[in-house]
Amino acid sequence: SVSNAPISTAGNLTMVSIGKMFYGASGNITMTGAGKALTLTADSFSFSTNITSTGPVTIQPYNDSFSSDINLPMTGLTLGANINALTIGKPSNTSKVTIISAVTIAGPVTVYGGKIVISPNANLSAAGNILLDADTGSQLAGNFQGVLINANVSTTAASNGNITILGR
Repeated sequence: SVSNAPISTAGNLTMVSIGKMFYGASGNITMTGAGKALTLTADSFSFSTNITSTGPVTIQPYNDSFSSDINLPMTGLTLGANINALTIGKPSNTSKVTIISAVTIAGPVTVYGGKIVISPNANLSAAGNILLDADTGSQLAGNFQGVLINANVSTTAASNGNITILGR
């Protein structure tokens, strides 16, 4: 699906594309309702947009896995600082997810991938629990890294959140 128009809603918003989702240059997404959910579902994404929300944001594949590896933050996508939860992928996702630069979320963060990499200088910080669930769909080979952490993964002192790392 393709959209270049801005979207503003006080309710929940779900956008689904069977193929690639393209959201263009003037297509900012603004969630005006406090705590309302935004769910973006497609096997691949192309963004040039800002997401402003105080609710949870989910970016997940339409099928079991994304059609290619995912980098976060995604090129062209700016996540607002007040998002209260972030989920990337879904439990069946076996595509690689790489955190390539600093990500700070005002709530819990959940990442599902076949391999999850936190790149050097790409701190992941949440005001809540962090779940990094790397599930390749089968047992890990002896030389395979399910989760590779090269930078800080932290929760804020006020949240007392748990950090759970699964590499299976």
